[in-house]
Amino acid sequence: MTFSKLYVVGDRLGWSIDDDRARLTATARRLGYDVGSNRLLRFVRHQSVFQHNHFNALQPKWLDS
Repeated sequence: MTFSKLYVVGDRLGWSIDDDRARLTATARRLGYDVGSNRLLRFVRHQSVFQHNHFNALQPKWLDS
């Protein structure tokens, strides 16, 4: 099992959480981390996900993953 990519999830509402997501993504890339595309997130397994919105993180799709 390898955790080769980081997935950074915002809330897609265009407010501060999405700004935080963009900044964390840019920082991770500058530090050399491979940041995956969120369009593929539902298909990936055994990867690291940073969920900015703790309310979304408590939804069943995340708790069951």
